Amino acid sequence: MIAPLLAGVGLSVLQGAWMFALLLAGLTLAARLTNSPETRYVLGRAALLSGAASIPLAGTALWVTGRLDETAFAPARSGLAGVVAAEPVGEVVAQVLVGAGAIWLCGVVVLALRTLGDWRRVRRWLAALRTARPEWRREAGAAAADSAVAPPACYESDDLDSPMLVGLRKPVLVLPAAAFDAMTEGGRRALLLHEMAHLEAGHASRRGPELIAEHLLFFHPLLPLLKSFIDQERERTCDQRASQRCGSRSGYARALVGLELLRTRPMRLSLGAGGSSLVARIRWLVTAQASPSRSRRSPIAAATLALAGVVTLAAGLTTTPDALALTRAATPVGAHMYTINAVDPAGEFTLTMRQGRALHATIDGQPVPQGALIQKGRDIRVLAGTRPILAVRLNDRGGITWQPRPPAAAP
Repeated sequence: MIAPLLAGVGLSVLQGAWMFALLLAGLTLAARLTNSPETRYVLGRAALLSGAASIPLAGTALWVTGRLDETAFAPARSGLAGVVAAEPVGEVVAQVLVGAGAIWLCGVVVLALRTLGDWRRVRRWLAALRTARPEWRREAGAAAADSAVAPPACYESDDLDSPMLVGLRKPVLVLPAAAFDAMTEGGRRALLLHEMAHLEAGHASRRGPELIAEHLLFFHPLLPLLKSFIDQERERTCDQRASQRCGSRSGYARALVGLELLRTRPMRLSLGAGGSSLVARIRWLVTAQASPSRSRRSPIAAATLALAGVVTLAAGLTTTPDALALTRAATPVGAHMYTINAVDPAGEFTLTMRQGRALHATIDGQPVPQGALIQKGRDIRVLAGTRPILAVRLNDRGGITWQPRPPAAAP
């Protein structure tokens, strides 16, 4: 029962992989059509969540359409199932799918446990923080009022060098004590407006689904590119809003430069809403115009992702019906009856099996007498008198291996 489930999971993961690559290719092309960081962020997040959803959706589609081994998901519906002999290629495909499914499940569990550990460490860290100074809380409240959001709880920490929203459902604002001490009130206000823009857009609360999607797609080589894109556009969205409320893009950029000069060590929290390079954000603020020119690298990136999508699409298509048929042939069928149909130079033969026992056999359509069907462990023989005319061996996946009979072996 475990092997068919793992094979189904592995096939769903492979199909989800090429679907995700196609989504990224589409995202790259769509992002070329807009200069709005907010729209680009929404597109990137949609690609991430859709790519993650493609894995369970692919598995569901395979199950509903009956392309997965029915005995793996609905034993009560299984009756006499036709199963072909397990060829060597089929066994290799089955092993790859089972291995892929097992590795994916283990990876998701490990990442989930790591995130749970991060959450517990963040809670302990927050519990040890001190409440922010009254003047900083007042400034945070004023920035929240300007952004039309409820002011979050404010704390200060010596471990941070930039302000950060921490938490998912009810984020709190943690301020860098040393940096805020050295900054002017105008600089602090600019940074607080940026954090309130995160709060206004709901970025912190959206991190939960994003983390789940990242866990499901951890294996994909293009995931880091998408995460970087989402982080970049998320920060640009908030920089744009904050600079508008500051009244000066250059003044807001100077506040970021001042923060960068005061930074000593970065601290990244998986439950925070930040994530893009501060230097890259400053460069974007300084160089962005009303109609910024598109990067010359974008067409190259689009072509690369499109090519990756085509290649993975071809790989995905080759792992659908044919490979699944081999998987069904090479996986165990539990307690259910099934028939192995095989052919070699001597002709056709069948074996009807149940729980690893040979119940019935035919050779060239003729039933084999019960006394002529001999089984010892995994070895099954068909006798003509005292002479064996067929010898097969059961493998671990419910199929058989045998030495092909020469034409003269036919009775």
